[in-house]
Amino acid sequence: MSKKTPTIIPRDQHCISRKQIDPDTLKVLRRLHRHGYKAYLVGGSVRDLLLGRQPKDFDIRRLEPGHSSLSNGESPITSTA
Repeated sequence: MSKKTPTIIPRDQHCISRKQIDPDTLKVLRRLHRHGYKAYLVGGSVRDLLLGRQPKDFDIRRLEPGHSSLSNGESPITSTA
């Protein structure tokens, strides 16, 4: 079974604005970054935002400091908040 590599889409290559992301979600992303974690917005919320829909919720995937990869099937959109 082949392993999929998630795609990180740089800010200048997608249409999602931080204004579309729930303020509490942005707070969590910022706190994780401030404490040395890599944090990504992932899952259906990314899909919905790319399609111009308002997500019902937002999923965050965090990586422990020193780790550099996401698990299969997750589609991160941003690594900074």
